[in-house]
Amino acid sequence: MNNTEAKNTLTELRDYRNFLTKECKKYSDQILDLQEKILDMQGTRSEMAKRIKALDTELANEKSAKRSVMRLLKQYPQLELDDESDHSKGMRGTYLWLYGPFRGGDEKDPYHDEHYMDDWVECYQRCLTYVEIIKNNLSVTEET
Repeated sequence: MNNTEAKNTLTELRDYRNFLTKECKKYSDQILDLQEKILDMQGTRSEMAKRIKALDTELANEKSAKRSVMRLLKQYPQLELDDESDHSKGMRGTYLWLYGPFRGGDEKDPYHDEHYMDDWVECYQRCLTYVEIIKNNLSVTEET
């Protein structure tokens, strides 16, 4: 190989080496960028999993509470529930009014003028409060 050919070959090899160096840098930068995106997506996916689990739990609690409320309503006729949940077209949500053994503005009612609820768990808790009052009043009546 003569001197000119060797110089041309060296130039080509150096140019190709520089090209490969630039390509490696470009791909390396892309990999780093993709790794960052993967980490962000994994974090988001983890947050979504937590939200899904929380909503699943909340729905299960609501379903269980609704069944319990319905059971208590059958067992205690003194309880009255007005359920307007999702009945009208376009309405979404839970709209409940629970009334216990107290009638017409009785201030002894623990939920006096606060009978509205927007979830079944709260409704169940209020039912339990009213059931306790009913049981206490019945036991007092029976003793007298």
